[in-house]
Amino acid sequence: MKGRNGSYAGTEAGGKWYSSYTDENFGASFTGLFYADESIIYFKKENSERVLKIPLRSVRRIEKGKLHAGKWLFNSTIVKIVWEKNGMELSSGFVFSRREFETQLAMQEIKNAVEDAKKGFIA
Repeated sequence: MKGRNGSYAGTEAGGKWYSSYTDENFGASFTGLFYADESIIYFKKENSERVLKIPLRSVRRIEKGKLHAGKWLFNSTIVKIVWEKNGMELSSGFVFSRREFETQLAMQEIKNAVEDAKKGFIA
């Protein structure tokens, strides 16, 4: 999956908007570069070594919405990657564009990378 600039909107734990997951670099919102290889989704913080990692095989579904982790966006859609870690459901939110077409394109690229990883193909 090619790199995309975007914003990280936080990670919800257990399906609750008020419960944040803050382990392993997950925490406060920031901007950065979103990309994936054959097994992991990465989001690298701008001007930093901080990188979020989500294993593609742990992704359960991709959703979208205007509200995520206590943040509400009027003009942009939040792409929510719902995944599992150690038996806990997590939902990490990302904003790629104010344009719906570009958001849909990013969602499809993520879905394709997840499907390829689960089939054993290189993303």
